Amino acid sequence: MHLKPHYINRPLWLKRESDQSTAIALLSQREGVKSVKPGKKGNTLMLEYDQYHCDYQSLQNALIEQGIAMPASLVARLHSFWLGYIDQTARENAAAPPAACCNKPSRKSVK
Repeated sequence: MHLKPHYINRPLWLKRESDQSTAIALLSQREGVKSVKPGKKGNTLMLEYDQYHCDYQSLQNALIEQGIAMPASLVARLHSFWLGYIDQTARENAAAPPAACCNKPSRKSVK
């Protein structure tokens, strides 16, 4: 099933400000990423990506594989997992079959 792109904006925090330009160059080349811009703080990026094609976790993992460190605080890790969960849920919901209308049960449920 091919889904129409669904672009979303997300902040991504880096551990070091000095990694910002490298991270922008790496993520800009990733399939599904529409734009990567510097955030208001030196260690922040603003990502715009297709939520159905890639996810927050995979983008973070791509940076980690290239040696770019992510913040390790509990809040940063929870935020990362939360955004990954949101992306996964959105993909699952988009791929789900349409629900039956409330006054017309689906044919599968009628026996």
